[in-house]
Amino acid sequence: MVTVTNSLEAYDIYEALKPVRGFVEDLSAWYVRRSRKRQDRENFYETTYVVLTTLSKLLAPFTPFFAEAMWQNLGNTESIHLQAWPEFMRVGNGQDDKLEEQMNLVRQICELGNAKRKELKIKVRQPLAKLKIQNSKSKIMEELIQLIKDELNVKHVEFIEEKGEELAVEFDTTITPELKAEGEARELIRSLQELRKKAGLQINDFVNAEVTSFPAGFEEMIKREVLIKNLKKVITGENKIERVK
Repeated sequence: MVTVTNSLEAYDIYEALKPVRGFVEDLSAWYVRRSRKRQDRENFYETTYVVLTTLSKLLAPFTPFFAEAMWQNLGNTESIHLQAWPEFMRVGNGQDDKLEEQMNLVRQICELGNAKRKELKIKVRQPLAKLKIQNSKSKIMEELIQLIKDELNVKHVEFIEEKGEELAVEFDTTITPELKAEGEARELIRSLQELRKKAGLQINDFVNAEVTSFPAGFEEMIKREVLIKNLKKVITGENKIERVK
């Protein structure tokens, strides 16, 4: 926000836009995606509302009509162009800087992990037993380690020191029958979520589902992830869902 303000005051539109573009990419590719399964949804909604209303103000000088539409869609009535320019406020006593540093490290680890999965040709939906992180320069908070587990779909994370200074990651690629079954369950969840999307269902709509098969032991997980009231296995046909009325 500081860079945007200072650049606009210097009439440097190009430099003013660069941090906005980077922030939008971070917001959609990381924060929103990683917040899908959060339990504290009210905090997520409140934070996202503040972020989007502030973002619309920052966009107003560059894309006035888009920013106005975005502002109105967030429930505001008075024009965005009548609002005060947002001011930067630092919260806390330095702990935010440490959290930001650790989050940047977590994202770097996840980027390396996703690249390694692609190299190994192992889909992210296939759970793996362990991720080894080599030469991490700082200890990561347990809460952020859980983010790594969720993003890279691993059961355990281990930190090791080896010769060399570059940060590196390595997966345990042994896929046990249990891990294979969970991977199949996750693939089924993905296909059922696609059916929800095609049917135009709301995020909180419950459904009944018929599927040709699902791995034993994962029925409750499938029902929870897809909001299924009744899950029925059928011998023939194709997977289908129906909204609970």
